[in-house]
Amino acid sequence: MKHPRRGILLGVALLVAALGAFGASEHPDTLERFLGESTGAAEREPPPPVLPAPLPDYRVPGVDSPGVSGLLAGAAGVLATFGLLTLIAALATYRRARAGAPDPRAS
Repeated sequence: MKHPRRGILLGVALLVAALGAFGASEHPDTLERFLGESTGAAEREPPPPVLPAPLPDYRVPGVDSPGVSGLLAGAAGVLATFGLLTLIAALATYRRARAGAPDPRAS
């Protein structure tokens, strides 16, 4: 691997997602409950989504176990975020190289 720290960061992020999946609650948090009660949104029907959620309620469709489903959904979120940030970093590095700017990591 060209940058071993990326692999370590990805591993730590996946571990945090795995541990966090087991601590996630099915119940609304305090802010969600407060806003729902104070604005009356809790009684209203939610509007239809503009786009369908890829993993609704942090669950993977077709996986029966809530724990495993939440774990897979968390891992998918970490991998998607990591991939997007890696792409953004690669594009920024490419643009910097095309402009002739020195690489700030090179010492």
